[in-house]
Amino acid sequence: MPVALSPQDGLAAFQSGALDAWIIYGVIVYQAREAGARVLTTAQGILSGNYLITASKEALDDPTRLAAIGDYVRRYRKVFDWINADGVRWARVRAQATGIKQAYYEQEFRERSTASILEPISDAAIASQQAVADTFAAAKIIPERVEVKPLWDDRLTPYFK
Repeated sequence: MPVALSPQDGLAAFQSGALDAWIIYGVIVYQAREAGARVLTTAQGILSGNYLITASKEALDDPTRLAAIGDYVRRYRKVFDWINADGVRWARVRAQATGIKQAYYEQEFRERSTASILEPISDAAIASQQAVADTFAAAKIIPERVEVKPLWDDRLTPYFK
């Protein structure tokens, strides 16, 4: 039976023998391997790699809050530029902040499939999310097909310039 766990709770459950299988990503993979896990398969070539930034409609409707979110997006994009330019330094900073081995972050950086980028909404991103939604509907993970395009809002696009 599937159970949602935080990465840390999942690791503890795995280490105690309470899990038969575990779907994970990121540095927790390296921690799990160190604890005796073996990789059965990966999502390489299956997952889009797209992660979305979301905001409530109310926040986007408020000019002050929209500007603050836009400033956040602009700064977050600079973080990605820094990560891509200096993966070892990023790994060191992450390790210091989390207490997780720097080597795990360095390995995650080396093994990533693409550079980390933050970009405005595109037709390709919407199509990718639609494909995921369609797959979920076909597998009956969600009750019916969902049209995702109305969920997207491009009011943050000017902050990418």
